[in-house]
Amino acid sequence: MTMPETMQLDHRLWARLEKILTGLTDAPVDESELDQLTRRIMKRIGIQGSKNLVAGRFDELGYRALNRMLFPPVSHVELMVTENCNLACDYCFVRKKRACAKMSIGTALEAVDFLESHSYEIDTASITFAGGEPTLELPLVRTVVDYTRRHPGLSGKTIKMSLTTNGLLLGERSLSWMKENDLMVLLSLDGTPDVHNFHRKDQEGRGSFERSCHKISLIKRIHGSVNVRMTITAGQACKLSNNIIYLHGIGADRVVIGVASETDWTPDSILHFSNELEKTARYVESLRSIGCDFTVSFLQHEGAQTGNPENEPERGCRAGRSSVTVATDGAIYPCSRFTDIAGGDDSSPFNLGNVKTGFSGNRNRCIFNTLESELEQGCGDCGIKEFCAGGCPAVNLDLTGNRTKCVPLICGINKACESVFRRYGKILTGE
Repeated sequence: MTMPETMQLDHRLWARLEKILTGLTDAPVDESELDQLTRRIMKRIGIQGSKNLVAGRFDELGYRALNRMLFPPVSHVELMVTENCNLACDYCFVRKKRACAKMSIGTALEAVDFLESHSYEIDTASITFAGGEPTLELPLVRTVVDYTRRHPGLSGKTIKMSLTTNGLLLGERSLSWMKENDLMVLLSLDGTPDVHNFHRKDQEGRGSFERSCHKISLIKRIHGSVNVRMTITAGQACKLSNNIIYLHGIGADRVVIGVASETDWTPDSILHFSNELEKTARYVESLRSIGCDFTVSFLQHEGAQTGNPENEPERGCRAGRSSVTVATDGAIYPCSRFTDIAGGDDSSPFNLGNVKTGFSGNRNRCIFNTLESELEQGCGDCGIKEFCAGGCPAVNLDLTGNRTKCVPLICGINKACESVFRRYGKILTGE
C-alpha cells in the first residue's frame, strides 16, 4: 500500500508553527516561508482562513490531521509491560529498573487503541512485549493479545506480535497459547554456557543458562522453530562465531544479534568482531549450500543488511517516527533506551506524549523526524552512512551527550557489519 506523504519539519520550525496554531503569536500568516507552509498544511487538512488559526481555534481533529501530515504512520509499538525482571544481566541498558513498575490493563489496551488510531491506512503493523521480563505479566499479555485480535479498527490489518524473554517462566501451556495466537517468541541466549552465564545471572549471582536453554526443545516442539536473541559484548567478540555455531547446534533456527555498545569496545575487540562476523557468514553459507535454513541478522541493521537500503521504505532508526515504545505508565518514547534516559520525567525532550491523549510532544517528535539527515551531516563523506544512517541516537546520546555524534569505536562496529552484509547479507538472512 502506498504510504501517505509526510512533510519533513525541523523542530525549530515546528515551534514557530505551533505558536500560530495555538494562537500564541500575532505574526501575519502570509509573510514568510513558514506561513506558506502553514497555508499548504491548512489546504491539505481542509482548514480555510488564517484568522481562525491565529485565534487559536485549531481543534483536535485538525491537530490530528496535522500530525498525519508531518509524520509517518506508526507501524510498531513496543510495550514495556513491566520493569521488574527475574534476572540481573549486567549489560542491560534499563539501569533504573523499578520492580514495582508494571503496566495496568487499562494502559495496555489504550496502547492498542493508540496503534489503531495512528497506523492510518498501512496494512501491516506490529506489537512487541518487552520489559523487564514480560512473562512476569503474562495475564496482561494474554489480555492485550485477545483485545488486539478482536479490535474492530485493526480487523483489516495484519498485526504481528512478538515477545522477548529469558524463558525461565515459559511452560507447555503458555507456549501452546502463544502458538495458537501467533505470538512469536524470541529467546535470549548468548551462546555457550560460560559466555551466557558470564553476564546473564539472577539476583543471587547464579548463571541462568540451564534454565533458559532447557526451553529450546519445548519451543521447537510447539512452535516448530526457535528464534534466539543473542547479545554480544566487547569481551566476548572473539567468540562470536563459536557461539553462533553452538546455538545452531542446540536447536536455534534464527539468531538475532544485538551489540552491547556500551561495553568496553577497543580497536582489538572490533577487529576480533569483524573477523568473527566473516567466520559466521562463511558458516551460514556452508549450511545454505546443503539446504539448511539457518539465518543470522543484526538487531541494529535489519532494515539495511541486504545491501539495498535505498529500497527500504524507511532507512536508519525508526524511533519516534514509525516506531515508539510505551512505558509502564503509558508515556510514549521513541524507543526503550530513551525511557531509561528520560527516567520517567514527563518534561524530558524525549517524552512524546501518552497513550491516553496521543502524541503531545510534536516538537520533540520533529527532532526524530529530521534526525537521519542530522546524523548523516556528522558522518561527512563516510562510505557506509547509507548503511547505518549515523548509528543509534540513544547510544550516541548516552556515550557522547549528543544524539547526532557517533562514537568512533561504534563506527568501527558498524563498518564491520556493513562489510560483511554487503557481501553476505542475502546469504545470512536467507533472502
